[in-house]
Amino acid sequence: AVGIKAVQGVLANIDEAGELKQVSFGTAMGDTQQFYKDIALTSMPYGQSLAMVALAEFLRTYI
Repeated sequence: AVGIKAVQGVLANIDEAGELKQVSFGTAMGDTQQFYKDIALTSMPYGQSLAMVALAEFLRTYI
C-alpha cells in the first residue's frame, strides 16, 4: 500500500511533457526544519532519474 501511494505521488507530479515537478532545488546542510522547508521546488535532472528508478521498481515488483 505504501509503494502504491508513493508511485501515485510521483505520477501526480509528472507534467504533460513527461517532466517530474516538485523536486528539491538542492539540499545543503541546514540547522532547522524551516531551512529545508524553504528550499525551492522545481524540475531537476536527479529527480527525473530517481522517478524512473521508482517507477521501474514498481513495475518489477507489482506488475
